[in-house]
Amino acid sequence: MVGKFYCIDAHCHIYPEKIASAAVGHTDEFYDIVSKHEGTTKDLLSSGIEAGVDRFIVQSVATTPKQVRRINEYIASQVAENPCFTGLGTLHPESEDIKGDLASCFSWSPR
Repeated sequence: MVGKFYCIDAHCHIYPEKIASAAVGHTDEFYDIVSKHEGTTKDLLSSGIEAGVDRFIVQSVATTPKQVRRINEYIASQVAENPCFTGLGTLHPESEDIKGDLASCFSWSPR
């Protein structure tokens, strides 16, 4: 909490530790910025809790169709492990099975 207010960070990107550095680097390059954080769940929780964040809306972006299911599975796993996370699924417009990708997003059970 920040003061007496419940605080939600409504736009958080997280990546598996083995690719986080590269993913953050590509984002920094694309937007011509320098990130202050690592892009990992551990770093998000550490910095967010220190700042008083109570809840995090987490997501990742698929830049190719083949990434969709793997990203959504990762986000779902992090939501399952972290009660303060709410996940957003990703889709890609060039997917050969958008209906299937969407159905898989809804197949993960919310807490």
